Amino acid sequence: MQDALKKIKNFGHEHGWIIIASFLLTFIIFAPLLAFPGFIKDKYHGININRFSGDAHFYLTRGKEVLDGHGLGSPVLRGGKEGMDVQLSSSEYILLAPIKLLGLEKKFNIASIYNFYNFIGVFFLILLIYFFVWQLSGSKLLSIAAALFVVGGYSIVYNKSLFYSDFNVYARVIYPYFSSLILFAYLNLLVAGLKTAKLKYKILAGLVFGLLFYIYFYAWTFALAFNACLLLIYLFRKDFSEAKAISLISGIGLGLGLYNLIRLVSLLNPENGSQTAYFMAMSYGHAPVFSKIGFIALVIFSPSIGIKIKMIKTRLLFSP
Repeated sequence: MQDALKKIKNFGHEHGWIIIASFLLTFIIFAPLLAFPGFIKDKYHGININRFSGDAHFYLTRGKEVLDGHGLGSPVLRGGKEGMDVQLSSSEYILLAPIKLLGLEKKFNIASIYNFYNFIGVFFLILLIYFFVWQLSGSKLLSIAAALFVVGGYSIVYNKSLFYSDFNVYARVIYPYFSSLILFAYLNLLVAGLKTAKLKYKILAGLVFGLLFYIYFYAWTFALAFNACLLLIYLFRKDFSEAKAISLISGIGLGLGLYNLIRLVSLLNPENGSQTAYFMAMSYGHAPVFSKIGFIALVIFSPSIGIKIKMIKTRLLFSP
């Protein structure tokens, strides 16, 4: 017990600043939600959600269906609830399993449950981003700045302005915080698995990668593309040990995600399934978008990267 307390104390001493910064940023993001009930006083009826698009209401509807013991085959209609979920996501089942096991599904509404999860999830997401950058750079200051900007600066990049009137998207129920949480857990384990010869990190990375297939479509596709790029880089550099490691991790993940991949193909094949997927933006719903901010950043930093590329050796791609 004393050893555990000592480790916690040492962890807090070493990474105390990011813990404090993560809590403060999370509090700022959720300040409108926390203040809303007191602001409207007697008019408050227990439903507290930020103003987002219809996606938030759809996620709440899916959560309510799971909380009531229904399937997600048709979350917005009365019938067909036990059919196939065209979103192919188990996020709601995972998040609400503890609530149902504890018998609390009748005591709290879905908005309150998700708000509680969101606050904790965003706090730990910032920590995971911090540790991911810290593993790559070794700089705590850079890691803190990156973690805070990824979450806190989202609206700045999205609105292309320092001042904006909308809510931070990480306050929205479930997505993007939950998928990002699992994704950065995977990226942390991936870096650890590539840095060490220990097999456990590679297996854990593969398991979390497989979990992504059941969380969010754009999370596992991003991770899969990232793995493929890493594999090509390692093969090009003739770093076959690292290539084997990323192949093992990807193989474990693909093996676990195979069930959902088969369901995805079967969903898009029948005419009714493809129509449903199309109107729910599951296919042909996204296209590349040119980012002016990304292009300007690339132009600014390209000379610096070109000059220092031989001096800087990241722990992920280059040998020390």
